[in-house]
Amino acid sequence: MSLPGTAPPGLGDEIVVAGAGTGKTRALVERVLRILRLGRADGKNGREAVGSLLVITFTRASANELQRRIEQAVRLERQGAPDAPGRAYWKEVLDALPAGRIGTIHGACARLLREHPQRALRLGVPLGFDILEEADSATLREESWEATRQRLFRSGGLAWEAYLELASTYGPDAVRELVLGRMTRGFELRAEDLLDQADRELRTGRSPDPGHPRRLQALGLLVRETQETFREAERAGSVLTFDDLEAQTLALVREEQTGQRIRGTILHLLVDEFQDTSLRQVELILALRGPEQPGARTLFAVGDPHQSIYGFRGAVGTLRQVEQRLPSARRTTLAETHRFADPLLRTVNAGFTELFRNAEFPYTPVEAPEVTYRTEVQFVFLPEEHRTRPGSRAGALSPGVPGPAVVDPTALGVLFRPSPGDDREARFVADWIEQRLRQGGTVPPWRADDGEGPHPLGPGDVAILLSARTHQGLFLRELRRRKIPAVPGQSRGFLRRQEVLDVLNLVSTLVAPEDTVSLYALLRSPYFAFSDPDIAGWFAGVPAGASLRLAFENAAREEPDGSVAASWHLLEDLSARTGDLPPAALIREALDRLGAWAPLADDDRGGLALANVEKLLDRIRELTREGVSTLEGIRGKLTEWMRSGEDEGEAEVELAREAVNVLSV
Repeated sequence: MSLPGTAPPGLGDEIVVAGAGTGKTRALVERVLRILRLGRADGKNGREAVGSLLVITFTRASANELQRRIEQAVRLERQGAPDAPGRAYWKEVLDALPAGRIGTIHGACARLLREHPQRALRLGVPLGFDILEEADSATLREESWEATRQRLFRSGGLAWEAYLELASTYGPDAVRELVLGRMTRGFELRAEDLLDQADRELRTGRSPDPGHPRRLQALGLLVRETQETFREAERAGSVLTFDDLEAQTLALVREEQTGQRIRGTILHLLVDEFQDTSLRQVELILALRGPEQPGARTLFAVGDPHQSIYGFRGAVGTLRQVEQRLPSARRTTLAETHRFADPLLRTVNAGFTELFRNAEFPYTPVEAPEVTYRTEVQFVFLPEEHRTRPGSRAGALSPGVPGPAVVDPTALGVLFRPSPGDDREARFVADWIEQRLRQGGTVPPWRADDGEGPHPLGPGDVAILLSARTHQGLFLRELRRRKIPAVPGQSRGFLRRQEVLDVLNLVSTLVAPEDTVSLYALLRSPYFAFSDPDIAGWFAGVPAGASLRLAFENAAREEPDGSVAASWHLLEDLSARTGDLPPAALIREALDRLGAWAPLADDDRGGLALANVEKLLDRIRELTREGVSTLEGIRGKLTEWMRSGEDEGEAEVELAREAVNVLSV
């Protein structure tokens, strides 16, 4: 048994260098499982074991994917546990994971600042702060620049003269871009800037511009003025940008007593996509890790310097910095990928080996497992009556058996170009797929070594590849007319999907009873399925001008054993419980009690509606991890996203044997 506040024996600091497709996420999940197993052996309960973890990723999507993968692995551990105490331990782990510290680095920062409000307040962090997303931050910078420009115009002085000189030299739009660009990257006036500029001008055969130092100083003055306006707006709105979160959390962790308390709750720090950390994020991670001490907390970092968004040299710098600060850290390289076929892999290895020959982190050639891929190709020509001109044709590419995947002829470079609304090709392809599915047959495994046998041919074995999304709707419509489940490739419009709007209306109804629009939409939704005549009839028993809520309540009283009363009492009960459960858990319980899951899974889009609702719950969990802990706060955040016009792709659906996938190149 290890001492309290120390990591179990057998675990140490480790840096895993992993190329594309070599199993970075799998390595993280396996590390988490190992920690959880050792936690049980060390006498911890499931909640304590999960509480010892801090897992950091760099996007919400990857955080949610990692959370799902860990939950899936824990369920398998629970199923395989040989005794009741083991099953109880893994059940505790599973119950604790939704509130566990698994999320983005900015979510972790927000959580730490909110967990230490008094210390954070002394650092200038407002109580109850909100987080400015990147788009909102950019908008606020734009507004700050315009407010600064107007203020300088009214007051005059050196700053206005600086603006006029820059605007006359570069133009107003260019000055705006320069200022906003410097605000996002930070601005520091250095002699090296002036020397670099003079050197560039000499190299191009021009004399150095004697006005350049003055203009650089003018730019610095404008940046400082705009930055101050931006900070004032932040303080007025009690908001923090992502940069603020990092800087303030680093200051918090570096405070001796507070830092010790925070590190005392972390035994295992795991970081995904480590190559994408900035230098300040590395400093924060190392501050959370603390000084290297035998038996203290551990750092497990996974990444590939050759894939860094900051460039190879920047990624090497972060990895090298960690290795220098933690000299006992072990470096492991993952070198087997399932993402490339062998001929392509040989080309990639040859090119990258030469490219990184003299690099500090040389390229490690990646290997592909020896497998046999089973594929066939069949061409199906578009009948004469479906053609628009001679020579046009359609083709089908079929892995496994003839016909289970269809390729748009434009993707094969042929001449067919349907005009808007021309559904002839879509009808032909849908007929062809319907015929193949009726004929039946079996599909062998794609890889000969994957351990699976043949399975019956189903819609999930079919994919349609289009050159663009323009005609995607035609193919989806024709397939659904034939009762063939079909789903589009990940498309925009997640927040506008009806199943997502239904959940948003449910949330609004629970926390804002006066929101008549949301209540009406919820009652008309598949969750309750009341018709307009049903709802209109409720107003017969109440005074003119009464609210929908009052009419709903009165109708429930008049027929206490009817469906209206059952619906009323269900919503009242859920409203009363909004403070008892985490938001995502309450919504899941509501959907359970409404019987919503089966219809969501059985829609004609191959389970996409269900996947979208699960994705929304993932977003809500992420917001909860960032400190938005009430259902009312969740409603505010989701409403803000809707109003901002921002949106994202719909959920990705596992398609095996479920639906035809209609994709664009």
